[in-house]
Amino acid sequence: MTTHDRASISSSIRFSKVQLLSLRRVFSLTSFFVFSLALWPTVASAGAFDEFSGTWRGTGQFTLKDGRTETVACKIKSTVEVNGTRVYQKVKCKSASQKIKVRISLVANRQAIGGSWSASGAVAGNIQGYTNGRSMNLQLSGRRISASMRLYTYACSQKMTVTGKIGKVRHISVQLTKNC
Repeated sequence: MTTHDRASISSSIRFSKVQLLSLRRVFSLTSFFVFSLALWPTVASAGAFDEFSGTWRGTGQFTLKDGRTETVACKIKSTVEVNGTRVYQKVKCKSASQKIKVRISLVANRQAIGGSWSASGAVAGNIQGYTNGRSMNLQLSGRRISASMRLYTYACSQKMTVTGKIGKVRHISVQLTKNC
């Protein structure tokens, strides 16, 4: 074997080592990416309600079915459990003529939300909707209630709007905050 042949073989071996290192990097990055994608729905759904945890207080307005508006004060206490996939809420809102007290229980399965609500006077119903982690879009149904509810959360503030038939109330808009 000549020196030239040895140099040629050595050069192709070095090239193969470089290719091998590149392939290892590509394989590692691809494996990481595939693993991350496989985990993403679980991670995203695991904390579906994490942003809603805590006690929220705020003010806003009720619009009654006769068109009058009233200032309202609300308090929402949210307890998040089971790795952020279950939330229990106590909602209290009071205006000059209206008082609303509702208990809500929600479960997230990925981005889908299902649950129930109950109020005094044996009034209860179902909740269906979805979340993207910072907001919830829900449909409330039951006796004397058929409404859409939207909650938007950013850090220590939250906006709640409810539109539809809620007893004598037709629209609720409240800005809430919590201590962070």
